[in-house]
Amino acid sequence: MTDIKDYIKITDNFLRPETVGSLVFWLSKQNFESACIEGTGGSGIVEKKVRDTAVFPLNVYDSKSKTKTHWYNYLGSKLTNALQDYKKSLAYNNELGVNGITDISALRYEEQGFYKFHTDHSPTMPRTLTCVILLNNDYEGGELEFCDTIERKSFLKVEPKVGRLIMWPSNFMFPHRVNFVSKNPRYSIIAWMF
Repeated sequence: MTDIKDYIKITDNFLRPETVGSLVFWLSKQNFESACIEGTGGSGIVEKKVRDTAVFPLNVYDSKSKTKTHWYNYLGSKLTNALQDYKKSLAYNNELGVNGITDISALRYEEQGFYKFHTDHSPTMPRTLTCVILLNNDYEGGELEFCDTIERKSFLKVEPKVGRLIMWPSNFMFPHRVNFVSKNPRYSIIAWMF
């Protein structure tokens, strides 16, 4: 019998440390904005009591930044390949119904940053698969944590590791959060497939 944890695939060394170093160095010089949560009308709102983090979208075209385009294309290619491995690991063929990547963004959680338990799929933002790439590990706290849907008891905490990829279904079965960051910024990449 398949356990719910089996649908959360963790791949270490998804990105090489030197690639992560280049990406984090570049991201540290970018202008991040306060991240939103989805509103019921499809518009995002900043709600720091629910989500206190900053976002830098990589999929928004910027004619002045070939580096941004490079990272979007590179990460998109790597994640597309990871999708095939994910399907194989669960014996999926075309059943998953994933058509492509909807978004790739960088996230920066400063000290005291967090995101309360939530799921990623909603009527206004239909998502099938969530992908997170952990970039650095020189921070404290900030673990990605999953809980059950009924009692909200934690069943998995993902420890930080440079270049680690975590993939899981975006649906209601996988509530997750990012715990408070207590020291140093936490950088990650978030992407969704639909």
